[in-house]
Amino acid sequence: MSRERVGIHPDEIIGGDPRLGRIVEMLGLGEEEEELTALAKIAQAICPLEGEEYLRSEFRRGFHRYTACCLAVFCIPPAYAAGMIIAKGKEDDVFYDRLVLDGKLEEFKIRKVRSLSEPDEEGNQAPLGFLARLLRTLGLDEAYQFLQVFESLGEKDGSEPGMKMWLVGPRVIAPEDKNLIEAVALPELIQQFVETYESSGPAIINLNSITKNRKACSADPATITPEEVEAIVLRMERDIFSVQNASFLLDLLVLGGTLDYLAEQVANQVEGLVQKQIIDRIPRVNLTDSL
Repeated sequence: MSRERVGIHPDEIIGGDPRLGRIVEMLGLGEEEEELTALAKIAQAICPLEGEEYLRSEFRRGFHRYTACCLAVFCIPPAYAAGMIIAKGKEDDVFYDRLVLDGKLEEFKIRKVRSLSEPDEEGNQAPLGFLARLLRTLGLDEAYQFLQVFESLGEKDGSEPGMKMWLVGPRVIAPEDKNLIEAVALPELIQQFVETYESSGPAIINLNSITKNRKACSADPATITPEEVEAIVLRMERDIFSVQNASFLLDLLVLGGTLDYLAEQVANQVEGLVQKQIIDRIPRVNLTDSL
């Protein structure tokens, strides 16, 4: 089932990533006509709403809220335990608050497990050891945000979706991210991004969460590279695409793709660690002594 949507073209958001290519195909947005998969049929039968209707639906609020609750139950205890080890038993050093922006671009705080060192003179930060690196690879440094999603979506105050925090949608941005976007992106793209961010609300997980080509970008517009600008624009286009094509099916695909990506990253970390241990155990021969 091939469908045409106004806005970001599916090909623009794939960026050579096979997971995103598969998501586009399963949404029925590929170039070729394809039969809907069993998952797509089930998702559409459960909740056929799409786009703006889905974004404002009680189904979306309930699905995100209770899925976040389940993830909080499973993820917060190991994240807290790892944080205590990293903080060497100092409970006050386990978490820290970071300022981010809601859908109205007003500041609020999210809580993260402290896993990075203090910035050096150049502003660079490094993971606090292997455990902190693994925590960040699994995304468990953000586990507490699942509880924030659950609490935010439990408040039936009649506010717009943009004033809530969601599980899947445009990735939450910080004030420095906003300044960077305004410095490097075209005004038309910025306006479209802000509109979709406001209509959907910030989220923990987005389409960029499942890709291999995520890049950390300089926060200084004066030193940012063309490749980093391209990465920022691609992330914005993916967030716009996810809002324009919002559906229960897309949420399921993004969650599944994220789990698949994290499993692959953990396997790579373990493989790298094993290879290092093997190399370290190989006896080193001093050729000078043997001659």
